[in-house]
Amino acid sequence: MVHNEKELGTWIASARHARLHMKKYFEKNEEVPVVISLRNHPALFAMSGMEVPYGISEFNYLGAMLDMNWKVIEGPITGLPIPVDSEVVLEGYITNEMRDEGPFGEYCGY
Repeated sequence: MVHNEKELGTWIASARHARLHMKKYFEKNEEVPVVISLRNHPALFAMSGMEVPYGISEFNYLGAMLDMNWKVIEGPITGLPIPVDSEVVLEGYITNEMRDEGPFGEYCGY
């Protein structure tokens, strides 16, 4: 959700590896580096919904599946890898601040 010109909101499901990373950063009272990469190679989009073993890079996993090295650059703000074919990249940090999401957040009620 867009809050203003410099802030977005996100929800990361508790069953995802990203939530484990968030927990580790928040336990150290640190912000979580994050990159949101849009309009990539279709294989990267398909990979985003797959479960890859914890600690394994999705870029390396996908590169092995396609028998290629996945080309990434280092993010100038977070240092995280960014696919070179991304058309739009949002880079920043997740804070521990909670806000209301809506009007449609968790509309299913679970």
